[in-house]
Amino acid sequence: MVKNNYLRWLLYSIGGALSFALAWIPFNITPLIVVSFFLFLLLEQEVRQAKKHWFQYFLFITIGSFTFNFLTTYWIWNASPGGAVFAWLFDTFLMIIPFLVFYFVNKKTGIPNYLFFIALWISMELLHTNWQFAYPWLIVGNVFSAWPKLIQWYEYTGVFGGSFWVLITSVASLKLYNYYIQFKIIPVKKIFNQLFIYLLAPLFVSFYILSDRHAPKKVLNHYSEITIIQPNIDPYKDKFGGLTPLAQTEKMLAMAQTKITPESHLIIFPETAIQDDIDELNIYNSNSINLLDTFTQNHAGLSVLTGASSYKFYFTEKDVTPTARLYQTNLYYDYFNTAIFKNSMAPKWEIYHKSKLVPGVENMPYVNVFSFLKNFVIDLGGTSGGLGRDKEPTNFSDVNKVQYAPVICYESVFGEYVSEYVKKGANIICVITNDGWWGNTPGYKQHFEYAKLRAIENRRYVARSANTGISGFIDDEGNSLQQTKWDEAIVINEKVKINTEITFYTKHGDFIGYMAAFYLLFNLPMIFGRRRM
Repeated sequence: MVKNNYLRWLLYSIGGALSFALAWIPFNITPLIVVSFFLFLLLEQEVRQAKKHWFQYFLFITIGSFTFNFLTTYWIWNASPGGAVFAWLFDTFLMIIPFLVFYFVNKKTGIPNYLFFIALWISMELLHTNWQFAYPWLIVGNVFSAWPKLIQWYEYTGVFGGSFWVLITSVASLKLYNYYIQFKIIPVKKIFNQLFIYLLAPLFVSFYILSDRHAPKKVLNHYSEITIIQPNIDPYKDKFGGLTPLAQTEKMLAMAQTKITPESHLIIFPETAIQDDIDELNIYNSNSINLLDTFTQNHAGLSVLTGASSYKFYFTEKDVTPTARLYQTNLYYDYFNTAIFKNSMAPKWEIYHKSKLVPGVENMPYVNVFSFLKNFVIDLGGTSGGLGRDKEPTNFSDVNKVQYAPVICYESVFGEYVSEYVKKGANIICVITNDGWWGNTPGYKQHFEYAKLRAIENRRYVARSANTGISGFIDDEGNSLQQTKWDEAIVINEKVKINTEITFYTKHGDFIGYMAAFYLLFNLPMIFGRRRM
């Protein structure tokens, strides 16, 4: 035991940050996430009991929070140094709030209420999923994405169930530690009981769900044969100024031609694959659109889903949106990060505009209040600038009435939002993304793994097309069926199962987050009204 308090607390802070980072993708030493929160809670306990000034606790927990934010998302720097610094500082500030509130409440009451801390943390994650600064990348429950067999119960709880699992296990570990420190006895019975309740029980549930899903059932399975294109067009050199838009489209269609079969149902190209800046009111002014249209007409039964950059003019004042830009006097337009779709039997192209926009690059959060944020850009992929958006998800249907969810890039991190596609009838989740902005870093690996969570939550297969990788297919249990390598031009095929079941999570969404927020609001008046014992 390090006798110097400040050095020991610094070790707790740095040790907690390192444990958090090593638990995360790509290291995947997942049990260390419990060690991380154990150390942060132990830090709070020791500083409070030493009756030090609150600022000392603030300093140590800030060091830990900033360090794990930096270590897990340092790759943002490759796309935007200013945006990266803002993201690290802002997320650090947000994540220390639950720790500080917990510290002050404990100082006031004298009795640590760990359920209150868990509610604080999950409520913070819920907020960070739903406000205009939404950035749910580091929700604690995401840490299990590399181990899908352990979290099959996400079909009931979603990622907030994973957050609760980590936090309650960390609290139990701290209580066992305190028992040992007080009585100098290893509490074998307590360890066994809590190990089963908090650690092993969720694993048994997961394996039971898997065994039940694998039991023979008289179910007629239908499949859609899907082809994914990974064109590997460098976003810095070629995509937005090197190769012409038409040349990019020709390259992708030539790749597709090598893999499609008479049984092919859908081809998926990545986010912003079509670079013609499509006028939505005159879509056939685009050479790339005409080329794709001819391609679908020559392949009966085939559909195409692709990302595009598009714009739309508004000719009447009532149609002008808050995100619209002035083109000339009394004429406004919106620019969109778009998914477009067409099957060989449809008379026209269908359009969906990305709704969950990247804060700071695709939309400016609370711009009237934080106008200074225009100087910061957090570029996580896609089209830059203040974009228009759709208010809700839209599915696309092929000639066989199979419905596809066109999830664009950042949207795939939002569990409850993706479930809205499934509520509307989506049979297969299609993720289109770029992921080339960050270079060969953990960023694109983390993004791919998170798609496994959406597969489990909704029991849907996922087909993912990324410009530079990772593209692939994920089954409805979160297993990777195929996945490409980074930085390769490749085409892959898979017969993807068409599912229609609706999970508890699909129906009820992030209910654990809302329950945590309700518990917090219900208990705050009582906690702050209670005198110190």
